[in-house]
Amino acid sequence: MHSSLIHKFTLLNDDTSVKSTYQSYRTDTPQNSPDLILFNILLTYFLRTKQSHDSLHTLHELDKHDLSPDSYTATAVIYGLVQNGETASAEPTSLRLLRNKIPLSIHAVTALITGLSHNRDAIGMMRWIRAILLPYPPFQIPRSSLEELAALSRVPVEDVPTLLNQHAEVLGQLSGIVPDYKFYSTCVIGFLRTCALECADAMVRYMVEHRVDGVQDGRVLVLMDRVCAAWNRCGKEDRGESLRELCTKESK
Repeated sequence: MHSSLIHKFTLLNDDTSVKSTYQSYRTDTPQNSPDLILFNILLTYFLRTKQSHDSLHTLHELDKHDLSPDSYTATAVIYGLVQNGETASAEPTSLRLLRNKIPLSIHAVTALITGLSHNRDAIGMMRWIRAILLPYPPFQIPRSSLEELAALSRVPVEDVPTLLNQHAEVLGQLSGIVPDYKFYSTCVIGFLRTCALECADAMVRYMVEHRVDGVQDGRVLVLMDRVCAAWNRCGKEDRGESLRELCTKESK
C-alpha cells in the first residue's frame, strides 16, 4: 500500500508527500521493513529530480536493510546519471555494478549508450553494443567503420580492436539480455550524434539483415531516413540510395 501511494506521489512530483509518507511508514510500521520495490521507487524519483543527497541516503538505507540491488536499481542509477548530465560517470558506474554482480537491464544499457553518445565516445558505444549482440548474430564491424572510429577517437586504426575489447570479461555478463527497438534506435541516433556515419549505416544494415525488432513493422525505415539524410548532407547520395534499396526490399 505504501509503495503504491509513494509511487503515485512521485508521478505527481509531490516531494513533500513522498518524503512524509515514507517517514510515516518507517514510524508507524517498524515491524514491516521497507522492501526493494519501495527503495527502487524512491531512488528513481530522487535521481530524476536531481536530489543527490536523498539518492545517496536511499542507497545507504538499502544497504542498512540488507537488501541487494537488482536490475531495476541499476537502471535507476544509470538513467539518473545520464539524465542529470553526469554522463562521464555512467560507464564506470555500470562496470562497477557488473563487477558487484548487480545485473543490468537493456534499459540501463540503452541509457548508458545515450550517455556515451553525448560524450562523443563512439568506441565506448561500440564496445557495449558488441557485448549485447554477442549471443545473437555478432555485429561484424566493417573496415570502414573501424577507420571511422579511429579517426573520431584520434588513435591508430590498429589500436581500435584493443580498445573495443576493454572490459571484455566484465561485459560478458551482459550475455542473454534481449535488445529491443529502443536499444537499436538509440545506437543509430547515437552514432549520428557522434558523427560516426559509417557505424550508423552498419547498424541499420544489421537490423534489416537480421530482421530484429522494428523491421517487420517498418519502424526501421525512420532510422533509414535519418541515415540517408546524413549521407546526402555529405554529398554521398549513392550510399544513401544503397541503404534505402536494402531497407525497402527487406522490410516488405
